[in-house]
Amino acid sequence: MIETPFIREEVVTTLKENDVVNVYFTKVNGDYREMNCTLKPDRIEFFDGVAGEHDDISYDVNQVRVFDIDIKEWRSFLLTNLIELTVK
Repeated sequence: MIETPFIREEVVTTLKENDVVNVYFTKVNGDYREMNCTLKPDRIEFFDGVAGEHDDISYDVNQVRVFDIDIKEWRSFLLTNLIELTVK
């Protein structure tokens, strides 16, 4: 397993407790991406009406599934590719 300076539980907690979290990461194809996202149930429900239905569902402990608040869709990133996490 590849080491990451980010602890999954801390990242998920930050996402669940804050309205908007900016994550900056490298995509699997090597491109850099910046995403405004959340796992805060009331923010997700506001956008798609299914708060909690998809939050944090992952088959890979290195993957974090989030709700992108800009495009109003579920996305994911790998902890090993996470560069920066900032609460807005």
